[in-house]
Parts: sequence; structure tokens; C-alpha cells
Amino acid sequence: MRKMVNAMKSKKEIYKNPYFILFAVTVLICAFFCGKNGMFGSKVDWISQHSVLPEYFRRHFYETKKLFPEFALNIGGGQNIYHFSYYGLYSPIVLLSYLFPFIKMSDYMMAAQFLCLAASVLMMYRWLINQKFSLKISFGTALIFLLAGPMIFQSYSQIMFVNYMPFLCLAFMGVDDYFQKPGERNSGRLIIGVFLMIMTSFYFSIGGMLAITLYGIYRYFMMCEVHKRAVTFFSFFKEACMFALRMIAPIMMSGILLIPTAMALTGREDSSSSINLLQVFAPDISLKRFFYDPYGIGLTTLAFTALIAMLFFRKKHEKILAWGCLLILLIPLFAYLLNGGLYIRDKVMIPFLPLLCYIVAYYLNWMEQTGKDHIPLFWGSIPYVVTMILIILKREQFEATDYWILILADSTIMLICYLIFYKKRNILVFLIPSLVFLLLFGSVFHIQSDRLIDKRFYQQLTDESIGEMISETMESEKGFYRTEQLGSNDENAADLNRIWDMRQYISSIYSSSYNENYQDFRKDIFQIEQPFRNFLMQSAVANPVYHKFMGVKYTISNGKVYKDDTVSPIAYATNRIISEDEYRKLEFPYNQLALLQYAVTDEKGKKLDESLQQADILDCKLPSSIKSDQNQTVWIHTAKDSKKAERVLFIKFQVKNLRRSKDISIWIEGKRNKLTAQNHFYYNNNTEFHYAVPLKEGQKDAEVVFGQGNYQISDVECYLTDLSLIAVDQNPLYQSEFVPNKDKTKDNVISGTINVKNKGYFVTTIPYDEQFEIWVDGKKVPIEKVNTSFLGCRIDRGTHEIEMIYHAAGVEFGKAVSLIGLILCLVMLGKEFLRMKELLH
Repeated sequence: MRKMVNAMKSKKEIYKNPYFILFAVTVLICAFFCGKNGMFGSKVDWISQHSVLPEYFRRHFYETKKLFPEFALNIGGGQNIYHFSYYGLYSPIVLLSYLFPFIKMSDYMMAAQFLCLAASVLMMYRWLINQKFSLKISFGTALIFLLAGPMIFQSYSQIMFVNYMPFLCLAFMGVDDYFQKPGERNSGRLIIGVFLMIMTSFYFSIGGMLAITLYGIYRYFMMCEVHKRAVTFFSFFKEACMFALRMIAPIMMSGILLIPTAMALTGREDSSSSINLLQVFAPDISLKRFFYDPYGIGLTTLAFTALIAMLFFRKKHEKILAWGCLLILLIPLFAYLLNGGLYIRDKVMIPFLPLLCYIVAYYLNWMEQTGKDHIPLFWGSIPYVVTMILIILKREQFEATDYWILILADSTIMLICYLIFYKKRNILVFLIPSLVFLLLFGSVFHIQSDRLIDKRFYQQLTDESIGEMISETMESEKGFYRTEQLGSNDENAADLNRIWDMRQYISSIYSSSYNENYQDFRKDIFQIEQPFRNFLMQSAVANPVYHKFMGVKYTISNGKVYKDDTVSPIAYATNRIISEDEYRKLEFPYNQLALLQYAVTDEKGKKLDESLQQADILDCKLPSSIKSDQNQTVWIHTAKDSKKAERVLFIKFQVKNLRRSKDISIWIEGKRNKLTAQNHFYYNNNTEFHYAVPLKEGQKDAEVVFGQGNYQISDVECYLTDLSLIAVDQNPLYQSEFVPNKDKTKDNVISGTINVKNKGYFVTTIPYDEQFEIWVDGKKVPIEKVNTSFLGCRIDRGTHEIEMIYHAAGVEFGKAVSLIGLILCLVMLGKEFLRMKELLH
């Protein structure tokens, strides 16, 4: 009986435990915001990047048994794997999934994302309660942290924006450990927190380390004031150096991630507009980044008011924290630098969210304990009035006309709460309205943003039968070819980086970093259609010429496998070449057609002959202007030679957007081209639309659908050709096919044999990268750029063993730096342990 009573008591204690309650509240709020679909992932970047690339990393590991890979042959034609490192290559969250290969990665990531969110909230509460803040303040502020704009939204969207938060909070607690008492350093949690934060999200870890450094300065001055120690320049400099070592060591430990990634980040286009010095250095009160924004700090006006109030607190360490935060958040230079010098965007300030929550808790604690006794009612209300005035003055920052009014209402209610508190002295007067505002905003925003992926669509995309179909197809394939998935635009967007089998190779890629040669080839040289708003989304396309050129032998669509035996191998040898100078003279569509009959090299004097496939010019009449709020449809007559099986309709025209704030979409036979609104951050600059549309046998007309908008069409060109005339057995281009050794072709090695019939060039459709080596019969040969953007070399007649080896720049150096960093950490922690042992004795 006594045991039962004790068990019941222990259960009641658990239910009263603030950690249990916070976890339960997190579950309930996530269910409230996201429960409609029963999913915790978005249909934008999560489904095409944050869930599929970790799956690829795991497959790569089990295929190669290499924890430190170098090359991703399966994606984007073949890319440096550090182009994808942002998406969790060495994240402890992703690495943990390697222990559970039987769990679908997308399911694992949804669970991991939620647990990271919950852990962040619990760590925030722990950090605040350790500061001796009251239970109400600590608990309430932890809930404010949970409900802040980016926390839940980015936990299922751009997960790298927030998934490092548990480790950032751990590092903040590590700073408290480090500056607990003069001369007693304990940096374990600080070093571990910073290291795990970097490995989880290196991009946002820079802002995190800046926030940690500012908090460290604040804690140092607080420690000196508490223990009545004078701060001199020498003492501060000495302590700063010791603290810097604790930051440098985990950075060095992360060398295996940071150094190769830095070496790979050369393919990112500068999508930003030019920024002048005045924009960078002139203070800019960007209120939008403070209030509710899921791409900013996303708190209520209380946080900004607390920051203003703290500027005028008496103690030096309080002023340091407040003024430091204000300067970093207001001077655009910091946002510019934290964004890598590319642009000024608010997302890099998200790591300051925990610090702003700390300031809210500190302010509320000050108000609860001493505020009324230290400051008259009038002076205490000034920060609230200043907040209101700034909202009115900066109302143009808020895109929606009524949005700033709601923010102003928030600040007005906070002023009223302050007046009530001055009489009632109950801190819940501040906490409850803030929580209600965030709940209301979240409940509306999560519905309006419509980012959550539909459960049925998710199940369709991740249906294991697709993988089984691809694996069965690959079992019987002995050559070196690609396999793509093609479907609707939504399906193509979701499958951009999706790999089902390590023998599957795709040409599509969606990454913030990429091989620049390949990106330029797709967009500017070959000129394939651009169906998406974001220029980084280079998807699988229906262009039959591109399929043949890139060696897409198998296409998965509508649950079926379609095979094309007329495509190019991924690697072959030929002596049928033209010079790049000659090729660059060709205009659309011959810039595409020529690549099915010639290999392009830098060898001078090699010209086209009369065998180049010709295209018939069609009289294609399209409207010169569109001004409509609805789609409009016209038809292009293509009756000529309608019985031929492989007819391709080529169309290009100029598009001028007269309503620049809106996108333009035009479909030909269901194949979309899109011109992004000019204010879109990832503006695709697609002002010349190109199409290569396959026509069915007997098809006499092609449908053209003009999307709504106000735009002009000019310089229309239409061509028709028959690709069946370029048959494999008659095509002299693919003279000798490279046969891969499937056992040796793994990670950064592509190995196989080739029987070269004619002295000429070894040509691949693997994007060119200077880090490649080609070994022919055990001898290293000079690599060359072929077909303007791909890897190749000269080769002699005969049977050859070929190895293409890729060495990701910085990997070996990164390993060495990581090892040195680890030794440095162990030495410092060992010294601290011995020091503590001496003090205890």
C-alpha cells in the first residue's frame, strides 16, 4: 500500500514538474499550430533539402563506410559534397540517425526537429532559473521563447535557422560556469555547446558566437562587480584572451567541416543588389526584425521596450549588455558581415533571440524586485512611449498597411500593463498579454503561410515502392547512365535532391552552394527552362535534348519506368569534336542540338560539317502583350511531319514584365517557364524563355498557356526537328562507351574501363572541377574542360583502365586542424580539472 501511495505521489510530482509542463505545452502548441496535417515539415525547402540530403548522407555512409566523404556523384551531375554541408553533413542530429537506418529519414527529421525545439525551451528555462529568476518569470519567458516567430515555424521549414538552439543555450550556461568566480574557470559546457552549435548549423553559429561573446563580456563585468574586483585594461585583455581560447578551440575542432566548406563556397551567385557604405555603417532602426517576424527575432514589443529600459540601468554590466545588443541589432554592418558580405537580412539575428529573452527576464525581475522603488512612474513609462513613437515613425517598414497598427496596439497595451503593474505589482500582467499576442499571431500566421506539407502528398513522395522500382532497374543496368523522376511541378520541386539508390544518378540540384560551371551551363549555355521562382532550384526537365546529352536513360513517372536507349553515356570517348569558339557562335536551338553530334573542346580549328541536325522554322504567332487576371490559352500549329515519333518543338521569346511585383508563368504543353517578381530575393532573371517540348506522334497543335499578369512578348522564334534522325547506332559521337566498375566507383572515385576506337577525347557529363584527377592506366593525365563545363581529357586508341578521383579541397588540412583543436580542448579541460581538484583539497 505504501509503495502505491509513494508511486502516486511521484506521479503527481512529475505532473507538477516545470520541465514536464513545458514539454507538454510545447506538444500542445505545436499540435495547435501544425496539427491540421499531422505533419511537421514544410512543402518548400524541407521536403527538397532538409529531409532528403540527410538521407543521402546516410546512404553515402553505408555505401562507402566513410565518415568524411568528399564527393556526391549522385546529385547535380556530380558535386563536391561540401556544397551540401549546410544541410547537416556532420550535424550531431543527423549523425545520430546513422544508428537507425531502418527509420525513414524524413520521419526521423520531423521527430528530431520537434525534440530540438522542446530541448531548446527546456534549456532556456534551465538557464533562466539558474540566474535566480523567479519560477513565474523563468517559465513565462521560456514560453515566450517557444512562441517567438522563428522557433516553431522554422523548426518545420528552414530548420537550420533554429536547430542549433539547444547547443546555443548550453553555451550560454557554459559562460555562466566560466565566469562564476574569479580564477575558477570551468569551460566544459561552453566548449561543447559552441562545437555542437557549429557542427549543427555553421552559418548561424557565427551570430551565435557573437551573442556568446557579448554575454561573456557582460558576465565578466558582473563577476568583477559582485566580487568587488577592479577592471583594468590588462586584466580585461588577459581574461579576453583566455575566453577567446575557449571559443577558438571548438572552432578548430570543427575544422573538418568549416575548412572544406569554405573552400567549396565559390559557386554561390551574388543575388543581392549592390550595397553602399552608407547602408552598411549608418544605424538603421529595423523594427521588423524585432516584432513577430519568423525570419527575424520575432518577439513582442516588450522585448524592445526592455532593451531600451536596460540602456539606462545603473550597473556597468547591464549597460554593456543592453548597448551591445542595441548596436549589433541596429548597425547594418553586423547583419552584412554575418551574412557573409552578400546582403543585409534579418535571419542572421535569430541567434540573439535567447539573449533578448534573457533581457526580458532580467527586466521583469528588476521590475518585480526593485523597479518601483528605484524609478518614478513617469520615467518608467518612457521606454514604452519611445517604442510607440518609433513604431509610428518606422511604420513603412511593415509591408501590410494594418500590420504596424497591430504592433502599435501591442505597445499600447504593454504601456497599460506597466501602469497596472505599478499598482498591482504582479509580473503576470506583462507575461500573459505577451503570450496571448504571440499565440494569436502564430495561429494566424501558420495558417496563412500555408507551408506545411500535405500528408497524402508526403506519403506519395516517400512511397518506398519508388525506391524498389529504381533499385530493380539499376540491378540490370551495366552501363553508366542517369535516372530521373519527373512529375508535376510540385513533385519535381520536392524531388530535386532525392536519391533512392546509390546507383541512381540525377542531373537536378537545389542547394545554396553548387558547382559554378554546371550552373552556368544549365542557365546560360544550354538554356533550359526555369520553372521555379528560385534560381537555385535547378530541377529535372522534360527537354529531350538535355536528357540525351546528360545520359538520362531512365525516367520514373506516374509509377512507371521509361527507358531511352538513344541517350549519351555519362562518359565516352570520341574524335568527333568542334572548337569552343565555333560552338559559341551557335544560336538556339543549335546550341542544344550540336551537343548531340559533337564534343566541344578548346582545340582550335575544329569546325562544324554539314551533318549537323537541322531544324525547320515555324511561323509561330503569339500575342505581343498580355494583360489579364486570368490565364489565356493559344495554340501553335505543328502539323508538319506529325507522324514522326521524336519531334521536338523549340520556342524562345523575350518577356518584359510590366507589373514587376508579380511573377510571370507561361506553359507550353505543360512545361513551365517563370520570371520572378523583381523584388523576390532569389530573382531568377529569366527574361528570355526557352522551351524544347517533345510532341506526341500525330500531334498537330501545341498548347500555350499565358499566366495572369501584365507583360509583353517579343522576338518569338519557333523551330521543329526530329531527334530520331540522331540514332545511337548511326551517331558517330559516342564511339567508345566507358563501362564503370560498380565495386570501385564509390565516394570520390569513379573507376572503369574503355575500349577507345579512335584517338581523341575522353568526355564526361560530370561538371568540371579543378580538384579532379584522371588516371589512365595508372598514369595521371592533364584534365580538360569539355562541352564548355564538363570533365574530360585527351586519350589514345586502345583499351584503358580509367580512374577519376576527386579530392575535396581542404579536407586533409581540416582533419589536421580538428585534431589540433581537440588536443587544445583536452589540455585546457585537463588543466581546469586539476585546478578544481587542488581547490577542493
